[in-house]
Amino acid sequence: MDRARQMGLTDLVIGEEHFSQRLFGEARKQWLADLTEDDREVAARLRQMTFKDFDTYLGIQKGNLRLPYVPQDLPAEAAALITEPQGGPDLYAQVYERHDELRRREGKLDFDDLIVAAWMLMSRFPALLQGIRAQWDYVSVDEFQDVNLAQSEMMDLVAGGCRSYMAIGDDDQTIYQWRGAHPRFILGFAKRYGAREYTLPANFRCPLGVIALADRVIAQNRVRAPKRLRGTREGNGVHVHAPRSGEAARVAIQALNEGRNPDDIVILLRTYAQSAEIEQVLLEERVPYRLIGAAPFYRRAEVTTLLAYIELALADLDVLAGRSLTTQRRERVQAHWKSVANRPSRYLRVADIERIARDAWRSGRTLATTLEAFAEGQPGHVAKPVAVLATWLGFLTEDMGTTPGRDVLLDFVGAIGYRDYLISTAPTTEFGEERAGMVDALAEMAQTRSLGELVTHLAQLHEQVRYEETLRKRSATEEPRLTIMTAFRAKGLEWPVVIVPDCTSAIYSSKPHADAAAGEEERRVFYVAMTRARQELHLVVGDDDDTTRFLEDVKYDRVVHQHDRLDGLLKRGPRSWSAGDTCEAAEILGHYEHEGFVQRWLNPEVRRVLLGRFQSLKAQPAIQASDLAAQELQRLLDLQKYAAHGPVTADGAEFSDWPDLDAVLRARRAGHSREGSQPETTSSAARTRGAQVDALGRTVASAPVTSLVVGDRVRHARFGDGEVLQVKQTGTQTEALIRFEAGTKRMSLEFARLEKLTN
Repeated sequence: MDRARQMGLTDLVIGEEHFSQRLFGEARKQWLADLTEDDREVAARLRQMTFKDFDTYLGIQKGNLRLPYVPQDLPAEAAALITEPQGGPDLYAQVYERHDELRRREGKLDFDDLIVAAWMLMSRFPALLQGIRAQWDYVSVDEFQDVNLAQSEMMDLVAGGCRSYMAIGDDDQTIYQWRGAHPRFILGFAKRYGAREYTLPANFRCPLGVIALADRVIAQNRVRAPKRLRGTREGNGVHVHAPRSGEAARVAIQALNEGRNPDDIVILLRTYAQSAEIEQVLLEERVPYRLIGAAPFYRRAEVTTLLAYIELALADLDVLAGRSLTTQRRERVQAHWKSVANRPSRYLRVADIERIARDAWRSGRTLATTLEAFAEGQPGHVAKPVAVLATWLGFLTEDMGTTPGRDVLLDFVGAIGYRDYLISTAPTTEFGEERAGMVDALAEMAQTRSLGELVTHLAQLHEQVRYEETLRKRSATEEPRLTIMTAFRAKGLEWPVVIVPDCTSAIYSSKPHADAAAGEEERRVFYVAMTRARQELHLVVGDDDDTTRFLEDVKYDRVVHQHDRLDGLLKRGPRSWSAGDTCEAAEILGHYEHEGFVQRWLNPEVRRVLLGRFQSLKAQPAIQASDLAAQELQRLLDLQKYAAHGPVTADGAEFSDWPDLDAVLRARRAGHSREGSQPETTSSAARTRGAQVDALGRTVASAPVTSLVVGDRVRHARFGDGEVLQVKQTGTQTEALIRFEAGTKRMSLEFARLEKLTN
């Protein structure tokens, strides 16, 4: 912009702080002045539009080159990229047009104008463009998957004359489509610029099990470059947890009890509405946490508005019971009334709101009866919503002690149109739906308590947080705290322990969309959340068929179980493997294409012994037979795929004792016999019966262990043998506290894959 001004091409300047907010107020004021009495609904919505929401809308529109003004001298190819602003769910586009006219009249730019203005100036003035291009021979853009249309087109002009233009990024991590990012920009880069493509598949962050699962999840997307994610670090890392309220918080607390530093733990949300039950558990257990990107749940506007309505009903309840309100409490509920009187709009003037506040809760009058009296004689557009509120405040008062309070609250929300109000006044439909989700989250907190108890409960939590915040302010050092944020904010970050709550279809699912890439964005968000984990990834799944299809479609339980087995085998060491163990390891490594991991990243001595095991077992005369089972084992144990990733160093001469080899072959031959007599595979048939099947298709247990008592001995693939110290029922799940040599672990029997040992 400075270069353009020096050349006399523009007189636009960066505006003073908050000038955009001032122009928003002026644009809204102008429009309100033009409205007639018949436009009362438009006027009400205009008054309820906030600058924060409007500013969000501005950023989205300008990033997508949706502009209300196009310079007449803009070249045709550039003008063709500009489209009209989207109206969104409300009146934003028309305010945008007035706001932009005022901005141009004052000759000012805000933050979101900088890229658009620079692109327009370079498009209009070739001399300016040539001067900009002459500054750089090499241009690299990192995180290219995040660019929007305005950024992509500006960089197209800047890099047009350079010797090298490089885009660095991952189309699988395009998760900001709501603000203009799209996979097409990075996927189309090579064709647009005739560029060479380089793929860097190795992941140095996550354990092998996390990589295997994440790779399979993202591979389900179709709008992506074909590539594979490859692991470099040993270990499974994936832990699956049964669903229950606040489970993510309890997983975090368990990690803390096992010695984790709070700063090592993050809970990654899809939407901030999910934080309600998590914060509740953490506050009750007095676990310090930081919530990034949003206010604590009970301080959010959507929640405080509903709590204000409940407080009003509680005040009415006291008046009906003959209890007078103290001056302090009356002032508080009057403030509550003023904050919600037009949420949603009831076309009440400030004077009317003040009058109702003065009359209510005096001489035995409730707010409901005051509103009922006020509605009489008012114009229809005022009388109707006020009368509805009066009626439903009465119902809310009557049902204040009803347990559960969930349905009571949701009925009230529906009757007064609060959910529709939240969606219709948001800058985008997605923002509106997220705000409406706060209502559902608050209602769920009333599933086991009445609304009166809910208010008391949240007030106690609020006081506890205020006390802890005061202590933190007095402390000279920052106390370690676990982190809660959305997956959107976590991109590019990493933690030792990552917890993803609510891996359910309600939270993570593909959405029908005309744009295929937009329909697949939810899977990309889930993939980003999974790949933040350096050591442990904890997934809280759903009940029965409620687990997200992103996991179910890749048979996540099998992937997790097999990598747990592989981790256990590698920790034991290949030197101790039986023929069954060796075949199982070979099957898992081959099925998930981990040969490169073995050759490049596994400890050299472990690799030598492992490949020696494969070499020795394959050389056994029994496996040289011509039947199908033996031939499959020959392919399974062949080292050719390993040789493709580097020289094979193996010495099988030291391994000659395979006492269980005949049993392995018999089991595989029996499996082939069963497959020949029925279309369903052994693996899927056993899966249907609840049996556990290993990598070779062998049934290793008729069903998972579902019942244990204190003193039982069990075996876990990773932790070895252990003793049961405690058994307890948590909701519909049974959990056991088990002492292993590696330490004491709490495990859900449904997911732990334990083998019960007999004495």
